[in-house]
Amino acid sequence: MAQSELGPIQFPGLCEVIYARKDVNIASLAAGVDAHLNVTVTGALAGDLVLFASGVDPVDVSFSAVVTAADVVTISAINETGGTVNLADAEASIILIRPVGNWATQDAD
Repeated sequence: MAQSELGPIQFPGLCEVIYARKDVNIASLAAGVDAHLNVTVTGALAGDLVLFASGVDPVDVSFSAVVTAADVVTISAINETGGTVNLADAEASIILIRPVGNWATQDAD
């Protein structure tokens, strides 16, 4: 499990970016059931935009991720099939994006 903090390459000064790779193990999901898993991502703050890639073929499982507390990202998986889905253990990618500077607090016209 590696985690690093890197600055944005394409848009310097617009946002801070935190990259993390975390081991994710979501147990067997019955039809229509959802599961939630908390992972530690150092530096995560409420309001950060979270991008998540599961590291496995999700086959009718929808994932979402959100910062739920300082340094905590909660991953949710929802089984949208008519049967049980077993997801393999995987190393997931998590990217946090945090706007910085005055533009982040200005109203859009």
